[in-house]
This record gives sequence, C-alpha cells and structure tokens, in this order.
Amino acid sequence: MRMRTSAAAAVVAAAALIATGSLTGTASAAGGGVQATLTPQSVPAGPGRLFTTTQIDAHVTWAGGLRSQMVGKAQETTPLLLSRDDRNGSGWQEVPLPAYGGDNEVNSIATVPGSGGRDTWVVGLADSSQGDGLPGRGNPGPILAMHWDGTSWQSLPAPLPADSEFGGFTQVGAVAADDVWAVGWAQVLDSATPNPDKPGGYIIEDHFEALAEHWDGHTWTRVAMPDADNFVPNRMAVGPDGDLWAAGYDGQNDVPVVQHWNGQAWKAETLPATGLAGEIYAIGVDASGTPWAMGRTVLTETDTGHALVLRKTGGVWRKVQVPASAGQIQALAFTPQGVTVTGNQVGAPDAYAMAYDGKGWRKLALPKEDGTILLSGASYSPGQGLTLVGDVEPTADPLNPTLLVLSDR
Repeated sequence: MRMRTSAAAAVVAAAALIATGSLTGTASAAGGGVQATLTPQSVPAGPGRLFTTTQIDAHVTWAGGLRSQMVGKAQETTPLLLSRDDRNGSGWQEVPLPAYGGDNEVNSIATVPGSGGRDTWVVGLADSSQGDGLPGRGNPGPILAMHWDGTSWQSLPAPLPADSEFGGFTQVGAVAADDVWAVGWAQVLDSATPNPDKPGGYIIEDHFEALAEHWDGHTWTRVAMPDADNFVPNRMAVGPDGDLWAAGYDGQNDVPVVQHWNGQAWKAETLPATGLAGEIYAIGVDASGTPWAMGRTVLTETDTGHALVLRKTGGVWRKVQVPASAGQIQALAFTPQGVTVTGNQVGAPDAYAMAYDGKGWRKLALPKEDGTILLSGASYSPGQGLTLVGDVEPTADPLNPTLLVLSDR
C-alpha cells in the first residue's frame, strides 16, 4: 500500500478535453490574471512523474516526483527534483539529490517563509530496501526527509512506528526553521502467521495509522491525531499566521475530513454534508487566512465523482458551487485573482484546469498530447505565473510516462 498525494490515496488527475469546452454552466469571463491557455515547458528527457511544485523564493520554482524504469516486470523508482530560475533562461533543470535506499520519490516540498529558499525540505517514502516488516526480513528504514540550506543537502529521515511494513509522508509544511510539520501514513503489522497452503508465505493482519510528525530543529517527533486508525491525511497546509490544516478522508466511512492544529493538539473540523461519500485531495490557505479544501464528492451509488470545493468563512465550512462536469480536484494554487484547480472530468481520465475569481469559474485550455495527461501539482509565482506539473502516459507505452510541466507564461 503506497499513498502519495499524487498518490496520497493513489489518485492522480489527467488530461486534455478541457479545450473542447466541456466545462460549462458557471464560467466567468476571462481577462487578466491567469491566462486561458497552458503550454508545455521544456523538461529533462526520460521516464518519470511529477507530483508537486512549490515556489521556494522570488525567482526559483521546484517540482518533485520520481524517475521510473521497468526492470523485467518490476518498476523501479528514484526521487526526482527539478528547478527553474526565471533569471537565467535555462529552463527546468534536474537537481541532484542524495541517494536514499529503496524505491522512493519526492511527494512534497516546503520552504521556510523568508528564508529565500535556503531552508527548504523535501519528503517522500520509507526506505523499503531494509525490509518489509515480516518475520526475519527486517523493518523498513525511516521516511525520506531532506533539508536544503542553499548550498548542500542533509538527510534527516523521520521515524516510522514500530513494526511498520511501509509508510511515507504525503505533505510537508514549514512555519519556521524549528517548526516544520509533515503528515502521512504507516501500515503497521499486527501479526504474521505462516500460511500452510503457501510455504514461505504468511497470513497477515495489519492496520493503517495516520502520521503527523514535527521537526523542532533537532529531531522529528510524532504528534497524535484524532481517529488515527481511520484518517487518511492526503494534504496539509500552512496559513499566513502559522495555522496548520491537514485534510483527507475517513478510510472506514469514506467521508471528507479536515483537521486543524490549534497550537496544542490536532482537532477534527465540522464539515457540511457533501454526498454519499467523498475525499479531500487538496487544501490551502489564501492570503486572507481563509482555508480551502477540495477533492471529490460521490452523489449516487453509480456516480464516479464530482468536484468538491469547501471554504471556511465566518467560522463555518461551506460548499462553493462548481461546474457539474468537473470531477475530482487534485491540486490548487492561489493567484492574485483567486484560485486555480486541476482535476479530472466526471467519468473520464481527461484532465481539466479552471480558475475561480470569487464570482465564477472559467476553463483553461490544456494541450493535446499523444496519451493521457495526469496533473498532480500546482503553484503560482509572480515571476513564473501558474505552473501545473504531472506526466503524460503515452498511448503506445503507458507504463513509461514522460514528465510534463505546463505554464500560462
């Protein structure tokens, strides 16, 4: 079981029919702000996926994910980090990362406000090369967490609960140099009984645990979360006042969940009824301090899912109207004009992107590619505009995706 935010709950959004005009009903007029057309940027060649993007200073944007290759029938992955500096015209370049054992990836990036990018973190998965938690096979190593000081990297991995089979972080958020948080999950082994029908095999009982861990400048410490055995934390956000928000869903009942750190403990928020089921896959806090939570709502037994947008105003979470054809939202980015999201349309893997200005939604045109576009991350900066990241699964070879970065500049 591997969850990230692109894969936190193993979901990614995908590609290209927005240009046909299938989002209708509440589109507002274009003009100013995010441009209506997104174009591909030049990126390093080779198979891989991008899950996240973040502006680390006034000029530099990073994107993280993985490099992948098929070795026989197995896919092997290594962490991937790309960087673009709008001052040098060199485009997106790969940033070397320290080696970290086992298949891994960069799931999230965060930089300490005001550090000029010289206090930045990337996080990923546990070190699976050390074991899988089964008897006599060792336990996995700690979770990938690396710190960039502007000159060099330091590996500062975070612990897994005892007897874990696997785990990882889905999001990292930085308040200060000595106040960094990450959320994620662990799969913990309860028992492993030899399987009489399969020599060398085991009958396994295990359970899921939500993780929230805090870096105090010296060490990572786990902090308890409500309903940790059921809460699947897909995303976390840091507000301008240092408030923390974690969001995902209840794994037992499949309902959206948002938790808030009040400075002493995590506490579950009261959300409005959203449908038969649903999840949160993106959360953020805008410049005014207003938190937004977005994802999917399921309206009927046969529904494949519609876009869900929640916003907390006046101390109450409320739904924001969205176009009926918009499916699950995967990522969001705040812009001076509002918020831009990406996801996949109802009942299809086809991606869309749309912008909300407080009055209505307008569609953004995605390029046409020979394959399925998956979009998993979004960011905005004044110098580089809107950036969406993901990958393209080629029609002829979907197991070897290629990197994709889209921009409105």
